[in-house]
Amino acid sequence: MRKSFQLFVLACFLVNCTGEPSRKAPIPAKQAQQHSERPKEDPEIVYETQDLQSTKKVLSGLFNSAEFDTHGSVIWEANEKKHPEIPVCYDLKCHTEVDTILYFVDSEGQSCAAVVLASYNYEYDDNGKIAVVGAHSEGTSLGLALFAKNAGLWKLYALKKHLTWLGEWGIYKSAEENGGVVSLKKLGQHWTAICFKQGIIGNTGEFWGTDTFFGIERRAPVSQKTSSKTNNKSGYCPFIQLFQYHYHHNYYFPDSENQNSVTTTMKTVETNSGVFDLRLESKTVNTSVYSDKINSSGKTVAHYTWSEKSGQFVVTKKP
Repeated sequence: MRKSFQLFVLACFLVNCTGEPSRKAPIPAKQAQQHSERPKEDPEIVYETQDLQSTKKVLSGLFNSAEFDTHGSVIWEANEKKHPEIPVCYDLKCHTEVDTILYFVDSEGQSCAAVVLASYNYEYDDNGKIAVVGAHSEGTSLGLALFAKNAGLWKLYALKKHLTWLGEWGIYKSAEENGGVVSLKKLGQHWTAICFKQGIIGNTGEFWGTDTFFGIERRAPVSQKTSSKTNNKSGYCPFIQLFQYHYHHNYYFPDSENQNSVTTTMKTVETNSGVFDLRLESKTVNTSVYSDKINSSGKTVAHYTWSEKSGQFVVTKKP
């Protein structure tokens, strides 16, 4: 409430009061929305650079700001209607840094890069020092800037300042199991996606860890019979949520004082289409909360294949 009031006063002082609603609180990573349809990108900008490692230059170009904090984060003012998820910090502005840069070769053989953007919530702590803050269910706001290299220049082809959340207590890079990892994953012989691994989090008797895959290539795999112009869900790829599953799920039964622990491994299976099938192998173990005694155990297998119609991996009846 205090932050919203400050934003309102500041906006009126600048004669730019838009009447926009107060910023929504961040949501956990596990609540990331499905993106079966083309997601909304940030306003299109034209940006290119010779060196992605010059992170301040990159950030300045992406966010149209030359102001930086001591952490190397660019300081910028977000439109609350367009970016309600990105936290506003102690100075009533957003602070975004380049978290990491992941390089890959896309399905057309072109050199590309996924620049991971991290927006932390900096506030004054109890000791009066500026620190990253967040509740148990609040992670780090992560976005992506996607580049392709052409004639010696890295040219931006897609930008999403907020894509998902990762971690808890406001951070995701942690030595504890509740942290997170961002990595590239091959989902086809020549097709790469990005994976956001959420560390094991939860409460009230239920805990989970989740792998979420998003598209980062300019186009998703389509057959010769399918045109990207007539099937936008298949033809468009950046930022679409392709697949998500729990690699760990533990839940407690209070009436019986037993608990189920489900561990799932994802394996890729080569196909003639060039896009891998996904095979999930799950092992469920039921034990007593107060001992290591195994009451029962079992295994299940689920099989998923790429659907051009939905632009996602869907479950099939294959063994």
